[in-house]
Amino acid sequence: MNLVTNVGFNSEGVRKQLSTQGVEPFTATPQQFVEFIKSEIAKWAKVIKDSGARVD
Repeated sequence: MNLVTNVGFNSEGVRKQLSTQGVEPFTATPQQFVEFIKSEIAKWAKVIKDSGARVD
């Protein structure tokens, strides 16, 4: 599935259509994607904690 997704995201037509929707394709290996998600969780957890935001 990763290979097919990366091939699609690297297609000029797909990239152009996604860009009109404000989407920037992210291609990576499964391990790179896991690391990206972990870093995003850490980054946004800090932002939320520092802001004092709470769920009602």
